[in-house]
Amino acid sequence: MAIEHRSKRLQVTLPEETVAKMDALLEQLDHGSRSGFLNKAALHYATRLQKAMLVRELRTGYKTRSERDVILSDDWEAADQL
Repeated sequence: MAIEHRSKRLQVTLPEETVAKMDALLEQLDHGSRSGFLNKAALHYATRLQKAMLVRELRTGYKTRSERDVILSDDWEAADQL
């Protein structure tokens, strides 16, 4: 079964400086089209944001549960000494 790739056309407005940098990179690296470049950039950025959000959620969970975890650890240590 082939995976179907659908695209959606977007109209994007970027500063001239950004477009110039992107075009220079595309020419230097022979990286394909602006659309391909923007797709890769958006996916990379979205992945980084998702990871950052997950780390933030984990840190919040660790902090929220740290007191409980210390109590559980102390209880287990006391039980081991019996």
